[in-house]
Amino acid sequence: MRARKLRKLLNDTGYTIGDYGEYIAIGSPYIHRLINVNKKTLELKYALDTFNDGRSAIRNKELEFIWDKMKELIESGEIKEIIEGNDEIENPLPVYTVED
Repeated sequence: MRARKLRKLLNDTGYTIGDYGEYIAIGSPYIHRLINVNKKTLELKYALDTFNDGRSAIRNKELEFIWDKMKELIESGEIKEIIEGNDEIENPLPVYTVED
């Protein structure tokens, strides 16, 4: 998944972005999937939407922006590129590990 590209498209809002197998989640350290997108159906869901109101259930401007941007990416088809791609890091730092 191209999480870095998605983070830039979401204007570095500070929410976490994760790939959890069947879905992509955007959330906080407390709730990891405030907004999630099913990778197969591209269905967008909000975690606190108990009455299936969709976007109207959101009461936070940043989350409304994220919802709208994700909806735009789904409609344009760009979300498929983000799901299937890999981040390209120009200057990757070496990672050293120690074995016993």
